[in-house]
Amino acid sequence: MSDRRSRIAPAVIVATFIITRLLYQTVSTGVGTISFRGNLAQRAGATFRGETFDVSTLGSCMPIIDRDLLLHDLGRSLWYLHAQPPLFNLFVAGMLRLPGSFARNYQYANWLMALALYLIAYTLMRRFGVRREIATLATILLMLNPNAMWCENAVYYGVPLALLVAASALALANALQRGSIAWLFATAMLLVILPLTRAFFTSIWCALALVLIGCAFAKLHPDKKRKAIAAAALPFALVLAFQIKQYVVFKQTLGSSWFGCNLAAMTAGMTADKVQALAEHHVSPLVLVYRNDPPETYMPYVDVAPTGVPLLDRTRKSTGEPNFHHAIYIPVGRQYLRDTTWLIAHHPLKYLGNVVNSTYILSGYQLGVYFDHPRKFFARWSLMDVAAPLIGFPLIVFAIVVGVRRARASVGATKWLIVYMLFVAIYVLAVSAFLEKSEGAVYRQQIDVFLWTFLVLAVTPAAALDDVRD
Repeated sequence: MSDRRSRIAPAVIVATFIITRLLYQTVSTGVGTISFRGNLAQRAGATFRGETFDVSTLGSCMPIIDRDLLLHDLGRSLWYLHAQPPLFNLFVAGMLRLPGSFARNYQYANWLMALALYLIAYTLMRRFGVRREIATLATILLMLNPNAMWCENAVYYGVPLALLVAASALALANALQRGSIAWLFATAMLLVILPLTRAFFTSIWCALALVLIGCAFAKLHPDKKRKAIAAAALPFALVLAFQIKQYVVFKQTLGSSWFGCNLAAMTAGMTADKVQALAEHHVSPLVLVYRNDPPETYMPYVDVAPTGVPLLDRTRKSTGEPNFHHAIYIPVGRQYLRDTTWLIAHHPLKYLGNVVNSTYILSGYQLGVYFDHPRKFFARWSLMDVAAPLIGFPLIVFAIVVGVRRARASVGATKWLIVYMLFVAIYVLAVSAFLEKSEGAVYRQQIDVFLWTFLVLAVTPAAALDDVRD
């Protein structure tokens, strides 16, 4: 009977996933839902065939290299990619080369990764001793997240990154509980893939995460200390190699040249201050230019010589969308960074106002919910759009508080696993709140598995946390 019950919960999760995904409907960029309107059989069939997949994101998504270059100039384009690390574009290039419909293939790949993510979430909760019924319900609620559903229906790195983050926690649980160097090495490999996929996860963050898991393993298994250090440290050579390449080719110490452009979003509401600072020669004229404009906009401000590399020279993709990998964004991003840091340093209260707005956005599900005059604000956004962050923020805070308390109360593998999950979750939330403004909800989606795990720990007896369970 116990074996049968243990199989029912994953089956319910899989069945719920299939039904909800076949009834998926896009609401807006970053937001999806399930809909029961229209002919459900026809809609489900179209979704199954990949016809509802948002293939337009292949051309419009800023981090993605032009399809033409992914197919015909892949190696050189990846080498000269300054805006993002290479692995996600490499993955997209691989999907483009598969036979059959790209939309269908990518949809299936997203579904497989998402289903793996939710099964890992359920397994992780069960390993903490969460009751089967509660873990199943929490996993279903997790998969109904509007941001998660949209990520599964677009060419976007939300699903693979969330999967890597969740898988790293499960791998670490195995490593710490079993004293397995192989699982520790697997955890380290999963971690180093993150900064090689998205610049959001920096090399410094990765190094700290590797130090954390290495120290945790060595503390629990001191007889394997040397092997633990090697297992945690060796994979970082891949990140170092990437960072050295970026510096040699672009004199760039970060994983992305866009950091300054992203941070510029945190100067909203400073227009008068920008004009004054420009008049006093503290900042450049770029402070009055939109941070994500096409390359042509910046050409009067910055001179960039042709390189002979299509990725760096073309101003537009083959779809007509701006090529945000153009070489001009390297000096532009650096200038934005200098200007933005000056403005933030001299107007900290207005910066904190933007942090409040960023926190509001990451606590909900709708993207770009910028504060405005009440009449304009409430005319643009629905009641649910406005209310969701007011519900989400207390839940996020509560989840983190539960995680901290359980970490303090726990011992052994459980304690270190929770500490690791807190480290990752707090980092993602901090970056989403302090360094970027518009897309916090889809950033948070990367660690929603951890937040939901902390929430269900609130209704799990503390005695069940003495160790991670198989």
